[in-house]
Amino acid sequence: MRTSPLTLLAFALLLVNCRDDTVIRQPTENETYPIVITAGAFRYVLHDDVTREQAAHIGDSLLSNHERIMRHLRVGTMPQVTISLWAPGHSNDFYAEMESRIGQVYRGATGYTPTNSEMCLLWNPSTPKSAVHEYAHLVSIALKPDIGNNPRWLWEAIAQYESRTYERPADWTPDQRAFPGFAALNQYNSVLPYRWGYTICAFIIDRWGDDAYISTINANGNIPSALGITEEAFGTLTEEYVKSMAGS
Repeated sequence: MRTSPLTLLAFALLLVNCRDDTVIRQPTENETYPIVITAGAFRYVLHDDVTREQAAHIGDSLLSNHERIMRHLRVGTMPQVTISLWAPGHSNDFYAEMESRIGQVYRGATGYTPTNSEMCLLWNPSTPKSAVHEYAHLVSIALKPDIGNNPRWLWEAIAQYESRTYERPADWTPDQRAFPGFAALNQYNSVLPYRWGYTICAFIIDRWGDDAYISTINANGNIPSALGITEEAFGTLTEEYVKSMAGS
């Protein structure tokens, strides 16, 4: 019986994933914090009280998604990504590191990307999913180096879409289904770029296709340049799309 190349590739990827998982979970003798683990495409730095099991959950999530995200954003290669992890009991250390690395503190934030090959995470039950969101940020930087918060609405929209972080419009209130405008979507410390992010990208892809999605990223969210319509028209169409998804 002949084995297809796709079957062989899938088996090879399974072996790699299993090897990486073993490396993350297997403690070394007399190890002390910070624990540094190198496993394939990722390097983990575990700060006080972070367990290897928690790191492995993050690794499982990233290994299940990172190649898909790279393919969709048309990025051929990525640098090895360093993932620094803090335990919830050491949140002050996490925020002190944030201030040191990016010059300010966003209280309540649990993840950020200080460089194009690093993410810093404060552990909570949703961290494995958050790691995929942060990884999508890094892949979008590989595609368009100046995309970070430029504009904010698109920066978060890409990460929400690529990490499959989705809020169903059917669960939004009628007022929440009104397109808020780009000024509101660009605000920091606002839920709006996260609530609308997945849906905005889904709408662009559904209406114009993947090429237009990539063009929108390369144009830093310049809607007239990438999609050939005004921002006002885009807002109107996106609102109609949301309402149709909500059945309203």
